[in-house]
Amino acid sequence: MRISGTIIVFALAWVMNSCSPKVTSSIIHKYHPLESVEEVVVLSENEKLPGDAEWIGSTTVDGRADYERMLAMTRFEAWKYGGKYVKIKNFTSLDRKSVLNIMNSDIYRSDLDDNSFSLTDYVNAQNPEQREVISSLIP
Repeated sequence: MRISGTIIVFALAWVMNSCSPKVTSSIIHKYHPLESVEEVVVLSENEKLPGDAEWIGSTTVDGRADYERMLAMTRFEAWKYGGKYVKIKNFTSLDRKSVLNIMNSDIYRSDLDDNSFSLTDYVNAQNPEQREVISSLIP
């Protein structure tokens, strides 16, 4: 009785794990995460990036998930590594029911969007209110 219960638990764990989507990322530069995942902007293939956008890596989500869930997982990966932009390269359905899918995308960040400040910015601030704001942002 104890062995069959153990087998059932392992079988259930295997089935649940095999059905969940997998995220694979290849990141060459890691930055601090943005304040929220909502700040990550999703661009289609034909939309342009800012001129100073820096490629920081790529991510692939595959498995049993719809487009919206895969997009949310991709945005989370970008946020986790400090990416501001996600450019979807392709989205492919592997079966007729659109249950098994793959989403490939690139992650970018832009220095124009960087909210980090240095000690020099603090010293050059014109008034105490600016200094207070900048001091709260200095890492």
